[in-house]
Amino acid sequence: MRKRIYQCLAAGVILLGICHPSWASAEAVPMDIHQPETAMAAAAAKKKPIPAKDRARYEKLRQENQGRLAEKEKFIPTTAQSVIVTFGGISRKESVEDILDRLDSYGAKGTFFVTERELRQNKDIVREIIDRGHEIGIGLRTGTDGDYFETCAQIERFQKRCMKEFGIKPVIARQIFGFDKPGVNEACSALGIRYFGAQINGVLTQDKDESDVNTVFSHVFKKSMYSMGRGQILYIRLDFMNHPLITGQLLDMIKKYKIDNIAYRSFNDSPESNPDNDTAYHMTSIGEVLADKEHAWTYPVPDKDIPEELKPSAVAVKIDDHNFWDEFRKRYIGSPDVRTIARVKGFPESRMDKMDKTGVVKGITDNTIFFGFDDWGSDQSVNRLLYVLRKHHAPCNFFVMTWNVHSNPNLLRVIAENGHDIGGHTNSHRPMVPQRTVSGRWNMLDDKAFMEDVRQSYQILAETAGDVKVNGRPSLTRYFRPPTLAVSKRGAEALFNEGYSYIISGYESTEDYDALSLESVIGAIEHGIYDEQGNVRQGVVFVVHMSDHARYTAEAMDIILTANEKRPDGDPKKFKTGRLSDYLKDGYDQSRIPSGNEIIDSRSREHKIETERLHEK
Repeated sequence: MRKRIYQCLAAGVILLGICHPSWASAEAVPMDIHQPETAMAAAAAKKKPIPAKDRARYEKLRQENQGRLAEKEKFIPTTAQSVIVTFGGISRKESVEDILDRLDSYGAKGTFFVTERELRQNKDIVREIIDRGHEIGIGLRTGTDGDYFETCAQIERFQKRCMKEFGIKPVIARQIFGFDKPGVNEACSALGIRYFGAQINGVLTQDKDESDVNTVFSHVFKKSMYSMGRGQILYIRLDFMNHPLITGQLLDMIKKYKIDNIAYRSFNDSPESNPDNDTAYHMTSIGEVLADKEHAWTYPVPDKDIPEELKPSAVAVKIDDHNFWDEFRKRYIGSPDVRTIARVKGFPESRMDKMDKTGVVKGITDNTIFFGFDDWGSDQSVNRLLYVLRKHHAPCNFFVMTWNVHSNPNLLRVIAENGHDIGGHTNSHRPMVPQRTVSGRWNMLDDKAFMEDVRQSYQILAETAGDVKVNGRPSLTRYFRPPTLAVSKRGAEALFNEGYSYIISGYESTEDYDALSLESVIGAIEHGIYDEQGNVRQGVVFVVHMSDHARYTAEAMDIILTANEKRPDGDPKKFKTGRLSDYLKDGYDQSRIPSGNEIIDSRSREHKIETERLHEK
């Protein structure tokens, strides 16, 4: 009976120890499924004694290390189009051979974490992994205690044997079995070992007996996980699943549906047909990414590397009731659609009538227009969009919702390095004015919570892209686009006092996130670019989106920009795209130019406004 109770307890620990991974959650670290808890305790009791001189040396290293812990790295800061694939559990040769063959067919390299026991008992497999060009890492077995001294000894024993047998000295590690323990992190830090985890765990306890790879794939990747990302780490254990080849089949599906899907492919442009289409991602090892210094960066960005005017603490003008209205009129680029109490709060009616509603940057005399891409997306949506803009030399503006940037900061970094303006769009996408959601709930934050939200949002932007300069100019701006374009007096005060310099709505939204066809998105964009006479709306600011729901946007932009390039110079319909930071400078004042150049041009818009008012009543 006691034995049965122990078995049940061990099974419960196993089930709790492996949870479904997500972009933002901590990686699940499974116990050794093939080694019950009692056996693990017995193995811990049989640890080799550590010689006194080694223990003294480890203690000295510990003192010199001053208690620092190696961070468990689940991604690598890089802008390279690389997805990192890692493996553990090499004792089943059939599974390893299958994975190696598949990696060869992809032209890809991976990292294999090997335990001490595997190094002794499966030397032929380790040799084949190395001979086929892959990387070996240290697979740590920490038992149940994660002792600092034992971990140091384990690392050095592994390195010594690896050097003797294969002539290599691995300096990367991951914990294969057991739960996270600070002693392991401290030992890695003291010995100069990079300590890795993963964002995606490809083997889950619930799938141990599964033979259908589609079921496994659906468990690993939920519907909201559209793709893998630059520098993100995938981990697959090869000896756990009862079906020996299912992990290889899973890798095929991940490559096809979560990596190959990132590339931009239209009817006449793909990586296969166009040598200049550089959008394909590839699988690679940890070592290859670490060696790529050209694309490496430091996350978070050190505060000293951020220009003073872009540091979160910098505030250009302190706003109070005495100067608010003058500063607001200078710094607010409104929208023709935002003029009712449903979208504006805290302004007297006399002030509302004088709020900017042009949707344009004033004073522009050429055919410059501004695309502003809102929200956030995956590598699938954003990589395609960046390629189209790069292909057409079209600098633009990105207003980023930051709540999930921490799980994929490389993506924001590459937007900045592509030379686009980066602005804020809150952390949680909660508007300044309370609005009912589709579910009927009120979507709102109180004033204090809104201030904290925008403060946190800018902090995330700064620590991810605050040091990026392209052609000597920063990519990060202090511009803000309000969610739903709604604006309130208290919200605007909070934004300005948190250091934002301009609140930028825009002429209209393309609503591309709800579009049912490519043609409808093209039509919506063109409707914003040209007025009823076919003239370019000079200085017009667009609201478009970078999210995965805006699935036609990249191709629509490609078609529109291609057609625009074919127009001869001097054609009144030819436009160019601009970064807002090229124009909102030198004290730009939105109120300085009379509103006579407003482009609110149709009775239909007035009808729309009246309809909104009737609806509110």
